[in-house]
Amino acid sequence: MKEFLKKINAGKSLNEEEMRVLMEKIMDGKLSPVLTAGILVGLSMKGEAVEEIVGAVKVMREKAEKIRVNLPVLMDTCGTGGDGKGSFNFSTLSAFILASGGVPVAKHGNRALSSRCGSADLIEGLGVDILSPPEKTREGIEKIKIGFLFAPLYHKAMKNVAEIRKELGIRTIFNLLGPLSNPASPTHQIIGIFSEDFMERYAIAMKMLGIDGMVVHSNGYDELTTTGLNRFIIVKKGKIDEKKLSPEEFGFKKASPEELIGGNVNENIEIFKRILKGEKIGAIYETTILNAGAGFFVCDEVPSIEKGIEKAEELLKSGAAEKKVLDFVEFFRKL
Repeated sequence: MKEFLKKINAGKSLNEEEMRVLMEKIMDGKLSPVLTAGILVGLSMKGEAVEEIVGAVKVMREKAEKIRVNLPVLMDTCGTGGDGKGSFNFSTLSAFILASGGVPVAKHGNRALSSRCGSADLIEGLGVDILSPPEKTREGIEKIKIGFLFAPLYHKAMKNVAEIRKELGIRTIFNLLGPLSNPASPTHQIIGIFSEDFMERYAIAMKMLGIDGMVVHSNGYDELTTTGLNRFIIVKKGKIDEKKLSPEEFGFKKASPEELIGGNVNENIEIFKRILKGEKIGAIYETTILNAGAGFFVCDEVPSIEKGIEKAEELLKSGAAEKKVLDFVEFFRKL
């Protein structure tokens, strides 16, 4: 494996097969911690190439405990995280809005990394058992249109690199792999990414993996926001199309970063519940329906993001989104 490290340190990228071989060794814990750390740092400094991302994702998918869901459309709103913004859980709330609108969602997520409340923290705080077995989660997706896949439960091989990642304390390729490694293999995804630099590579990786959807970034955020110009890349039926949008296009007021900041678990649950009651909490409400609207558009439920926003607002106003959350909590209640 040292030859791979030398190649990476020379600034050269591995091809997909080389990355698969390397990733197998890393995930199985067959490389020394020193060599593994050197490879992870080298990849990060070089900048992970598309084939390296795809090769690594395929190994992670193979080693994950899978959920088999036989649906023509299956959505995920999981982003990379790591933007350091400490924002509210927009992707989690938008997932419930999508499910309330009839879009099946396999929400992949984890505990907080760069914020005080991750998707798993919030969902657990609602009284849900985030360790529900895969079969129960599959049943939830099929019966109530949504299930939560707690990443550590499905990616047990990650334990072999957990300590190394913690010791390094820097971004590694594993920060990029999470959204593309959903064990339910969603057909459609909106993936917020922490850096604009990776957007095009990520979109090509989605295309190579056969996923339709959208890669998004907004002023340092790993999601669409109302803070200013949003950049996004649509991946659809093998084609890639880059676009931009501003909040003003949809009648939203440009927000400051401070207006999107979330709190701890209890504080975010309170915001979550207020929005579900139809309370329009300024920029947090508008950013939520913007992301949900984009989700409906990605899944071809509506002809435009604008129509998707209208649908999201109606689902909140009618109480359908709130009922979906209540159904979810009841189905997956922690005993």
